[in-house]
Amino acid sequence: RLEMITVIDMSTVHEEKRSVAQKLADQMNFLNHENLLNILRPVKSINTHVPDGLLIIESEAPDHRLSWKTFCKLDFDLEQMLSIFRMLTAGVEHIHSNDIIFRDLHPTRIHCDDGIAKWNLIGMPYNLKKLIKEAALAGHLNYTAPELLKDRRGKALTQKADIWALGCCFYYLLTK
Repeated sequence: RLEMITVIDMSTVHEEKRSVAQKLADQMNFLNHENLLNILRPVKSINTHVPDGLLIIESEAPDHRLSWKTFCKLDFDLEQMLSIFRMLTAGVEHIHSNDIIFRDLHPTRIHCDDGIAKWNLIGMPYNLKKLIKEAALAGHLNYTAPELLKDRRGKALTQKADIWALGCCFYYLLTK
């Protein structure tokens, strides 16, 4: 089984957000689901020569590690599209059932592993940094719910924001 390792130099994260980064990564440890690229080993902070250490996240690797477009740019028939949408919806439902609002769902996070559509919740290190930067707004502007664009203080942040992004992803997969 191939693994993907994401390493974040915690000294590059604002000091007041380091505990938020660790908490978010810890929460993702427990999100094991068939429609998520799961974390294989517990997230750990490792003290090295970098004063604040490294946050190391080891997760499953998708079939197409080199390019998400390999999957997202394929033409799917209606039956395949509905199957993919059911899988992605199940992943989002699992995230929400664990009281997490992800805020960063977009097509670059959709992967395929042995024919199963999965969300990559970790992504590249800048993705995790982006999630801890602001309490309400994260992710791609084109996939952000309109109420979040109007209300930057986070009052409108609910699970509905992820549902909006899920719908936008589905539209993208349909229309390219």
